Amino acid sequence: MTSSQNSVLKVGYWPHIDGLRALAVIAVLLFHFKAAGFDAGYLGVDIFFVISGFLVTRLIVKDIGEHGKMRFGRFFARRVRRLFPTLAAVCVATAIAAYILLDAEKLAAFGKSLAAAVFSLSNILFWSESGYFDAGSESKPLLHTWSLSVEEQFYLFWPATLALGYKLFKDSALKYVTILAFLLSIGLIMAWTIGSFDARKHSTIFYWMPFRVFEFMLGAFCILLLPKFSNLKPSGSFLVSLGGIILMLLEKRRLAKYKESIFAHCPKSEARKYKCK
Repeated sequence: MTSSQNSVLKVGYWPHIDGLRALAVIAVLLFHFKAAGFDAGYLGVDIFFVISGFLVTRLIVKDIGEHGKMRFGRFFARRVRRLFPTLAAVCVATAIAAYILLDAEKLAAFGKSLAAAVFSLSNILFWSESGYFDAGSESKPLLHTWSLSVEEQFYLFWPATLALGYKLFKDSALKYVTILAFLLSIGLIMAWTIGSFDARKHSTIFYWMPFRVFEFMLGAFCILLLPKFSNLKPSGSFLVSLGGIILMLLEKRRLAKYKESIFAHCPKSEARKYKCK
């Protein structure tokens, strides 16, 4: 880790990250409430993946830089403390509502999704259920946990990968490993999109973590860019932030009109929510 990266990573609280999270949450909420102009508000989920890639990579790089190694026990303990209390509360509240409102068949299906959510396998469960007979999102109250499972699976993959990279490439590890992971993920998407070896390829691309790695890597790239922007004047920081917001709005507008992206062909359970074919 370079000295310039080290000085930037020592910063504690990042208020602008919370601001970006707020924008992502608002976009998703307005999308679910079918607010005009927010047909692509689901991009908030993708923004969260990018934010997670940045924050988790920052923690890993900082830990390795300060202690010379990755402290996996401390890392996973922090993830559990941060994520699982909220997940447990959501699961308990949803289970109570499901017991009251669902019939026996749907309650059994809910039990499977509850177990999958607890063990961070929701995305794989809902992928396995995708297809012609897949039920709509209204009958899957824990469907939203698929993205959390993707994040938690990334937490298993990325720390070990990056720690190994530091053993092999030293201070250049972050650059090399991030670029390699990004290209492999994009390559997988291209292979599955073009190929005909997976009958559920659109569901596979939508749900499986390896196909989302490139989004986490966009966040990791920001660690490499931080030193270049750390000394900007307030006016420069404002212009960079404004440019980022404008780019997100332009992308939202583009996707609202153009539904034929690789992630638009989502499973039937997501079809009503994401308005895809």
